[in-house]
Amino acid sequence: MPDAIIDTGPIKALFDESDKYSKSIRTFLKDYVGRLFTTLPVLTEVSYLLDDNKALQLGFVEWVSAGGVTITPISNEDFQSIHRYMKKYRDTPMDLADASLVFLAEKLRDPTIVTLDTDFDVYRLPSGKKFNNLTRDLIKNKRRR
Repeated sequence: MPDAIIDTGPIKALFDESDKYSKSIRTFLKDYVGRLFTTLPVLTEVSYLLDDNKALQLGFVEWVSAGGVTITPISNEDFQSIHRYMKKYRDTPMDLADASLVFLAEKLRDPTIVTLDTDFDVYRLPSGKKFNNLTRDLIKNKRRR
């Protein structure tokens, strides 16, 4: 499998068993052999969503510290691109976490993503490339139920 960018939803589902995607994401990630990349805005969002359960939040932080995901730094200059994306997709609307992932895909030149967010069907890289969502079928199957 290719390396991929990972979004907030799958990480939250990995740790929160009450999430409707939890079992599917756990199965997907257990079989996944590529590296996962993300940004600090995504990890901050996950931490916020897990805040009601400190044990889950601690497990999440342990997973990050053990290398479950590679954090890609964002510099002050990078916020110009992030701002550009947020303006371009403000009708979607695009938040900081999503914009940071589109920026990361641009930086890595690879729009492969693990997400539960259908907004990534709309987002494009500057080259016009669409995102390749490795969990697209998982989302479709859950919505049919």
